[in-house]
Amino acid sequence: GPSVAGACGAGASSGFGAATSLALAQLGTETGALAFVSEQAQPGVWLLPLSAAGEASGAPVRLSAAVSTSNTVDLATREQDGGAVVYSIDAAQSHEVRFRRLNARGGFASEEIKLVSGALQGRDASVARLGGGYVVAFRSLEAAPQIRLLFVTKEGNLQRDGVGRVITYPVASASPTGGRITVRVSTDGQLLLGFLDASEAGPKLRLIRKRLDCAF
Repeated sequence: GPSVAGACGAGASSGFGAATSLALAQLGTETGALAFVSEQAQPGVWLLPLSAAGEASGAPVRLSAAVSTSNTVDLATREQDGGAVVYSIDAAQSHEVRFRRLNARGGFASEEIKLVSGALQGRDASVARLGGGYVVAFRSLEAAPQIRLLFVTKEGNLQRDGVGRVITYPVASASPTGGRITVRVSTDGQLLLGFLDASEAGPKLRLIRKRLDCAF
């Protein structure tokens, strides 16, 4: 697949300054993508398609300019038809998680879709392939902050209740800050979440394992 060295070399002279929250994934059989957040010279969440050698295929494309300190981005792969990018932004004093489908060449295959907004106030999202779609883990900044899950099809369709609200599942209480979550799914249906909790004693790494057929 694409190499990190080639991607970093391509971005070194791009004028973005220090990039944060890097995510790298193979999308098709011979292509990939690098996603990152820039907080300085050109603020935003950016996506850079890559060749099989890890070289840039064109210029970075900005997904959103609505970023501040500690926004995050993550990628997931579907080798047959590309993948998806999930990113957190700060829009109109609201913390949101957004989704965009990618094709096998690293281009956009859908419009931007809001996964989390409103009262949930989501950030620090991570995405992993699950069956015909994806599982997304995020930090919800409600009155009692939590790590929560939601499920989305590969097209970006969400589970909703009878009145149209997005269905999410609480996993664990958490601090309101700590950086991006990591979510992964094994071939036998085990889901693993890793994240940092911030506290007065310093950051604490937490790992949670769940079977996807259990009740959250």
